[in-house]
Amino acid sequence: MENGRSGRMDWQFQTGMWRKAYIQLIDVRLLALRPGEASADYRLPCNAFVLTAEGRANFILDGDVHPAQQISLLLHGVKGQRLRLAQVQAPVSYYMILYRARHVLSYRGSVAGSKPLATIGDEPYAFLPSKPAMLLEKADRMLMEWAKNEPAAQIYAKGLLYQFVAELLEQWDDGRRQERTDRIARQMIRYLHERYAESVGLEELSARFHYSSRYLSKLFKRETGIGIIEYLIRYRMQTAMKLLEHSGLSIREVAASVGYADLFYFTRLFTKHAGVFPNRYRHRRRSAIGEAGVHDAKSRTGMSIESELTPIYSNQWSDNHSHKLSGERTKMIHRDRPAKAVSLLLILTLVLAACGGAKGTAVPSSSPSSSPQASPSAVVSTNEAQSSLAAEQAFPRTYVDGTGKEVTIERKPERVAVGHFAEMEYFFALGVPPIASPLAEEILKDFEVTLGDNAKEAEVADLGDVMALNMEKLVELNPDLIIGSVGLHEEVYDQLNKIAPVIMLDLTGAWNENLMEYASIIGQEEKAEEYIEELTVQIREANEKLKPLREETVGFFRLPGKDQFGAIGKSYYSYFFDENNGLGLRAPEGYPDKWEVLSLEALSQMNPDHLVILDGASTYDENIAALAQSDVWKGLKAVKAGNVHFLDVAAATNGPYAVKYAVKKLQDSLIKG
Repeated sequence: MENGRSGRMDWQFQTGMWRKAYIQLIDVRLLALRPGEASADYRLPCNAFVLTAEGRANFILDGDVHPAQQISLLLHGVKGQRLRLAQVQAPVSYYMILYRARHVLSYRGSVAGSKPLATIGDEPYAFLPSKPAMLLEKADRMLMEWAKNEPAAQIYAKGLLYQFVAELLEQWDDGRRQERTDRIARQMIRYLHERYAESVGLEELSARFHYSSRYLSKLFKRETGIGIIEYLIRYRMQTAMKLLEHSGLSIREVAASVGYADLFYFTRLFTKHAGVFPNRYRHRRRSAIGEAGVHDAKSRTGMSIESELTPIYSNQWSDNHSHKLSGERTKMIHRDRPAKAVSLLLILTLVLAACGGAKGTAVPSSSPSSSPQASPSAVVSTNEAQSSLAAEQAFPRTYVDGTGKEVTIERKPERVAVGHFAEMEYFFALGVPPIASPLAEEILKDFEVTLGDNAKEAEVADLGDVMALNMEKLVELNPDLIIGSVGLHEEVYDQLNKIAPVIMLDLTGAWNENLMEYASIIGQEEKAEEYIEELTVQIREANEKLKPLREETVGFFRLPGKDQFGAIGKSYYSYFFDENNGLGLRAPEGYPDKWEVLSLEALSQMNPDHLVILDGASTYDENIAALAQSDVWKGLKAVKAGNVHFLDVAAATNGPYAVKYAVKKLQDSLIKG
């Protein structure tokens, strides 16, 4: 077999004929022989591809011997030829793909007496594929689909045969095109392009290409400049951008199309790579050409990632990282956010005004007739009644939201509908449970660990999906205020605004700052101050108890996919690491400031003393058991020392209840004995 090839296959002829071929797939088989065995002669009933998967043996086709020596061998035989195996020195397995092929014009009867495609020129051949993994993968998928014995699956298998032949022809021509220098990296790239919508991990690639995952990672990065997982994510995001721009798929459908069942994890990745939320990206790309100049640069560059952008949460939710675009208008309020002393002074002033001891009001009304007048009946003896009255007299108030719109709130809101499920806990903490939220039913059930009794007792109507709010339900509920999210609800703003006043938020602060912001909207500033003070004391106490761990490192990770670890970052979850105002934990060297997906090998290089895994309670044990099959995982310091800690994924919202839960849970888990 000279240069790995034998036979007389004419590449140009075969390429031209296969482009016009009608194919009938007859059968797909996986056969095996043990050492010392020999097969009987098998007369091919039609054309056949034979591809070896493993083993050492001689494949004899009509007397011509083709040795397979641990390297995949591909044979092509034509109808009537005889095939047998001999001198099996190691267990052999091989695929046999039986098919018939005719020129498409011959099938229609336009060319009388035409021969089957593969027998034209009498061309059996054999060669050693330069990229056997690509052929083996397609043969294996073809076998699985064919075995289903279902019409749709058999059509799919037939399509895979075309892909198999295309791959075969391309590899035959590798020498002419001189693409051998980066062969393995190209194979992996093509494999990722074909399987990007599936769960692809380093261990799977290692098994597919027969090299260690560490070697493949180094080779891939040397050839491409980036890691395998990062490349896969970039390709998925590039594909998602195209789908958003050119298809009518919903955001959830786009996410599923590129391999993400978790809509909010997809949103976080997309905003990190594109700089904007998916629906805002779609809106901008479809806007008038005159607005193209304000598009974020990264939305035009596809695969590029701007490392300088800082990930934040849209309203700081668990899985909705976003980036602030250069030049975008940020959220404002007419008054500066009050410090604690100023806030208390404002309340005191309003109380005095209610008692008739002041000559003015702290917040002017929008019209003379709306200014409340003090009367003896308004004077009450309890602080609670005074605070309530003061809060009532703080309205109407004007708020400039995250889109720059001035929203006048005529009276203290009592029936608030929120546009994102993670906002619920802020309103629970402020003592004003929302009347409606997206995914309310699911979140109240799954986030009981953070929401506590609210999860059981609160009556919150479910508005469906975050990005597809149930408008009819909202109309029925008759809210007096709707909280929307910048980057999620611009396209439905007009619909929402017909139901009730809408405030679009794009909060970027820590949990306590956000809590004060929500409080300033609904007149619950004092309640927010009380909650912040109480939780701040708990954080200080936990900080003191965790001081013995100052010399040990702690890394926080989510499990976004197979062999993937999502480092949640230090910047947003700063209270984990802040020595003065947080828990004072020490991040491992190399732990990122922003969300970043790492491979298991990258995690092993970071190798923290403690691993905190944020996961669902129902999936954590199964995921850890799967990781336990890896020697790399078992070699981590934290794993060997028994320092792998569970933190419910509900803590990822980073809201007031989530922080309270995380502080207590980490304190109990990290301090042994």
